[in-house]
Amino acid sequence: MKYDITDFNIDIKGNIIKCRPWTSKEERAFLGSKNENTKIKTAAQMLVFPNIEFKPMTISEFEYLLLQHRKLSIGNEVSLSVNCNCGQRLEFEKSIDDLTHFIAPKIENKKITVDDVEIELRRIPSKELLLRVLESEETDERTFYEFLASIASITYKGETNKTFLLEDLEEFFDSLPSSMFRKIISEFFKVKGHLELFCEVSCPLCQSRFDAVFKDVQSFL
Repeated sequence: MKYDITDFNIDIKGNIIKCRPWTSKEERAFLGSKNENTKIKTAAQMLVFPNIEFKPMTISEFEYLLLQHRKLSIGNEVSLSVNCNCGQRLEFEKSIDDLTHFIAPKIENKKITVDDVEIELRRIPSKELLLRVLESEETDERTFYEFLASIASITYKGETNKTFLLEDLEEFFDSLPSSMFRKIISEFFKVKGHLELFCEVSCPLCQSRFDAVFKDVQSFL
């Protein structure tokens, strides 16, 4: 007997995900496999997806979900450390809530039109496709594949295509003029949503105050 997957909800700015906390067994397995090269994909596979009813989501929504799932499973407080410019090492406790600054996406059914290309966007529709995006380690590469995975349809020279492989999209967008692709990605950035992790800290040595910024969601696991 164990918690049912519908016992808990996580609210991603109105997108309700039914879930249960990850188990002590799952956490031990994850921590046992974790090292400095562990990707967020591993956390998704081992901790998140076995414990939620999946709904289409963006990468920023998934990262927000991961943090809220962490809060539900093991608590809101995290231990952090940063270096001040004066050289002092600062160690402190913060809550997930204090760190999380989330701008929800406005991507569903959004259309981007540049010259003779029109793209209709959506949330990433499957776990498999989302995991494919999370394989990318570099920020620019991940954004590129997130964009490809978010395409519902593409119209080129008046012909609309709703059935394609990721590789087909990659080939097409790799062939675009750079200036055209930059305009498309710029429009995508406006609607895809963003998650930032930061908090204000004070240095007792030099009395300075500054924002400590954290890039990796998986560092809070």
